[in-house]
Amino acid sequence: MKIWIREEKKKMVMAEYNSKTKPNVTYRVYRSQDGKTYYCDCWQWKKTRTCSHLEHYLSQVLPTLRDAHERAKVYDNDGALTVAIDKAISELN
Repeated sequence: MKIWIREEKKKMVMAEYNSKTKPNVTYRVYRSQDGKTYYCDCWQWKKTRTCSHLEHYLSQVLPTLRDAHERAKVYDNDGALTVAIDKAISELN
């Protein structure tokens, strides 16, 4: 599985999953243009509107990304960033 956000033909690709049964086949999880709907391009999603790729993305990946985004801090100067790095390194020791 690859996770990234990129635009592809005016669609936002959120993640790619390798097929478990077909070599060299990948399925993509997309986010709709309104940002509220997620869908997959695999055959299972097209048939039932749900699939293991979408379930994994929505239950495992998306909450992790949201949590990381909420905890992210923006440093507006190099001095503050350097202090934060030094503190993180000292906490590792």
